[in-house]
Amino acid sequence: MSQQYLIVVIAACAAIFGLVIYSRYWYLKKRTEALQSVAQEMRLSFTPEGDEVLMSALAGFHLFSRGHSKKIRNLMRGVIKDREVKVFDYSYTIGHGKERHTRRQTVACFEVPSRLPGFSLQPERLWHKLEEWLGRKDMNFDAHPDFSKKYLLRGADEIAIRRLFDTRALEFFEGHPGLCVEGDGNILIFYRGSSQVKPGAIRPFIDEGVSVLGAFRDALG
Repeated sequence: MSQQYLIVVIAACAAIFGLVIYSRYWYLKKRTEALQSVAQEMRLSFTPEGDEVLMSALAGFHLFSRGHSKKIRNLMRGVIKDREVKVFDYSYTIGHGKERHTRRQTVACFEVPSRLPGFSLQPERLWHKLEEWLGRKDMNFDAHPDFSKKYLLRGADEIAIRRLFDTRALEFFEGHPGLCVEGDGNILIFYRGSSQVKPGAIRPFIDEGVSVLGAFRDALG
């Protein structure tokens, strides 16, 4: 390989890398601007760089226990349908070097009046069956096999969690597959896998989160 050819290859790689970095910067900038506009329309406060206090409050949740380089961005907060809500973009990184992968998603965080038992609810996948075989328990409900087939439910206080997931809640989740919900103390969070919500869909995303709260109405008051 000639020196001239090597210089051309290095220059081309540098240009591609620079383009990728700039494209990511442009995307984040435009997303922040769009979400700030949504927040103004919904009369919610907006903080582009998130909140360390909120990150600390959520540290014990399953979602926030994964990976490293965790960041909250585009934080919107206010009152929706008489509920205190925070909606934000969350990202975290799994692995290092060439195996490094960053996951990004939108999360809705609600403050609730009653203390919730710590629980994690997510769609059940094939690898969860292997985890069950290795001893990681999934709470199933004999009277609601459809729920047990669609969802993985875990937590330390099984009695309190089963009390929370009454008939109303179980029937709601049977009819709404694909949701991720976690609760602990006076906080309940809602998201959909590793998925960022488009700015124009933030309002229905929050409404869906309020519906999740409604599923626990009897327990939360």
